[in-house]
Amino acid sequence: MKLYVVRHGQSGANLEDRHAGWRPVPLTALGRQQAQLARKSLEGVAFDRVYCSDLRRAKETAAIALPGSEPIYTAALREICVGKLDGLTFAECEKRYGQDYLDAERRQDFSAFGGETGEKMRRRIHGFLSELEKLPHVERVAIIGHEGTVRETLNYVLGTVIPLEHMEIQNASVSVFSLGEDGRKLLHWNHTGQL
Repeated sequence: MKLYVVRHGQSGANLEDRHAGWRPVPLTALGRQQAQLARKSLEGVAFDRVYCSDLRRAKETAAIALPGSEPIYTAALREICVGKLDGLTFAECEKRYGQDYLDAERRQDFSAFGGETGEKMRRRIHGFLSELEKLPHVERVAIIGHEGTVRETLNYVLGTVIPLEHMEIQNASVSVFSLGEDGRKLLHWNHTGQL
């Protein structure tokens, strides 16, 4: 099975350095253009299934990048929940919560703010991927999600826990993975051109 995992295009929260978390944040004009580039990268690939985070920015990206598809929307592919930090800029969080916020951001553990831990998000996304891997007769799958979705797919495939600060995942980038009898592999990473 090949997985084509797409991060959503630039959102208003990305542009303003805000936590988007589980809020219904729309794409920007640039985000829509980025989704068009993802569409070009995915042209010619016939997908057996399309899964998409149920958050607005991912849904908008799916509609542009894979027009005519019928995504299966799921909360399992959401970004990490940041609780009461939703909608605040990073600077506002640091000013309001100081070192507690900086530590939470570094650890990706927002439980003190009513959100998720990185481990909880990891289990959620890895559980989804584990079930996906069991599906028979499914060769190509598109997943439209978030930075956390892409990162945790990479961690699932490689059997690692790579911290967020050690990778860059571009908006509307496509990363391709294979899951199968010969093992799990990373085939393309963070691609924003033609595959």
